Amino acid sequence: MMKLSLTLITLTSLLGGAAAEVPAPTITLGVKGDTDTSGALDVGIQPRVQWESGPLDVKGLEVEGGFDTTIDPIKRTSPIKVWGQIGKTFGDLMRVSLRGGTKVQDSNIVDLDLNVDGILDCNFHLDGELDVPEETLYLSSIKCRRAGELMGGKFGVIPAYNFGTSDASIKVGYQKDKMAMLVDGENREITLGYGITEDDKLISMFGPNGWFSCKYTRTIGDGKLSALYERDDSVGLEWADASGTVATIKAPIDGTHKPTDGLKFSLRRDVGLPFP
Repeated sequence: MMKLSLTLITLTSLLGGAAAEVPAPTITLGVKGDTDTSGALDVGIQPRVQWESGPLDVKGLEVEGGFDTTIDPIKRTSPIKVWGQIGKTFGDLMRVSLRGGTKVQDSNIVDLDLNVDGILDCNFHLDGELDVPEETLYLSSIKCRRAGELMGGKFGVIPAYNFGTSDASIKVGYQKDKMAMLVDGENREITLGYGITEDDKLISMFGPNGWFSCKYTRTIGDGKLSALYERDDSVGLEWADASGTVATIKAPIDGTHKPTDGLKFSLRRDVGLPFP
């Protein structure tokens, strides 16, 4: 039985390029507070390690790969995801890349992403998955992205088709001066963005059945403070700065009396460690 995985092939190729400089991993340390399976508030350290090789030239192909793992002390999980990518550029005509990724705990399924850039100034993206034991390829969706200029502003159009549900959808975006708008036909949502000043921005989202959310962001020094509101759900605050620190706190609007829907908070920061 064929057990061919793009991810494993790519990572093997990367090992062959051992003479190249090994990049340092990205390490993020976080503190997470959430309700556990019993409904009690639990707090724990949440480390995350990410590593990627960067593109390497292997017999005319651009090859790269890496892994990503996060240890969740509350959910008691530590999934490890590995991925690999092979790409090739055909002059000024187009660039084609194929990416595969899988979880170490369940390597029977390989997620595949095919990208083609350059044809008619568009980007074509095809999603699918490979069932390794069954040696079967399943297609999930296909998207086409097209961007350009219109009436002094910039526009983007993304038509898509879902093979599983046989549904077609489209996203249309437009941005001019301080205003931006995105119409999402798939999720039936409209997003409006407005730059009040250089340091103040407001983003509002409208969805089905009166759903509404709002995010106000204020730039303070090298960081950004955001106030979040989601109708009939929650309010929150978020802080992010250039050092890689992100802190969030979120509370349900109807109080914290529900055992499985209480206060949530998290704090994470990128940690730079020496790596040979």
